[in-house]
Amino acid sequence: MAAPPGYGTPMVPPSYNQPRHYGGQTNFSAGAPPAYNQAAPAPAYSYGQPNAGAYYTGGGGGGPVGIPGGAHPSPMPQRGMLERTQSADDLNVEMKLGETREERERYDDMAEMFALFKAVEYLEKAYLRDVIATDVYAPECTKLLNKFKIMAKNMEKTVGNPFAFAEQYRAASSAAIERLKAGVPANVDSESGTVAVAAEATHHFITAMDSLKMDMRAVDEIRPSIGDIVGSLNRMSTLPSDFAGREKMRNWLQILDRMAASDSLDDSQIRQLSYDIESAYSSFHEFLKGKH
Repeated sequence: MAAPPGYGTPMVPPSYNQPRHYGGQTNFSAGAPPAYNQAAPAPAYSYGQPNAGAYYTGGGGGGPVGIPGGAHPSPMPQRGMLERTQSADDLNVEMKLGETREERERYDDMAEMFALFKAVEYLEKAYLRDVIATDVYAPECTKLLNKFKIMAKNMEKTVGNPFAFAEQYRAASSAAIERLKAGVPANVDSESGTVAVAAEATHHFITAMDSLKMDMRAVDEIRPSIGDIVGSLNRMSTLPSDFAGREKMRNWLQILDRMAASDSLDDSQIRQLSYDIESAYSSFHEFLKGKH
């Protein structure tokens, strides 16, 4: 039986030094696939593709696929960042709130009123939290309350109603607004303060009536007691704003202020003044009775 071709002849593997063929390409290396002897082409980046507009620095392995040497992107400044920087520079430009003197005065008054509301608010919070002592709080609060009364009167044309202003611009908390409306510091008991002022007003009423009964007619003898009555009634925070007795006393105070100190009231004036004082005192007494 004939042996098959090559039987008994040692089989020699093909030489690795001979050309080998891979997919129609010829490689003359020692049989290694082409991918291990050829550098992989770096991916081309262009605008409109991911990472466009970035440049690469540094080296080291382990970077994202397709970035040479494992480099990491360093972002370039974006247009929006430059625009925001330019806008920030524009904030340094000084702007005028008003073109006329009246407009500037109005804005100045509004700023002062806003600051006063804030000062009262911070003072009230500090007192409620025991941050400041009562002997420090009381005089500072009284000072702000007196300043508020003056400012509310002088700024009536520019600011208007101060409490409406505070509500519109959220200038202060409700505690600060209530303190300004009360007109006395928080450490002063409102009821005790009302009783003390009422007793003072009663004393001035009686003094004025006794002066007339003693036949005092000169302006410099009558005017002090009338002024004391008006002052006490003005400090009565619970007294209605349209209290008739106060208006009568104010009218007499204006009459006496227009006269010389050496002038004297005639019989008709003395009689009318006596009647008005007694009438105002009676109304005031009835008001106090209605409060209790």
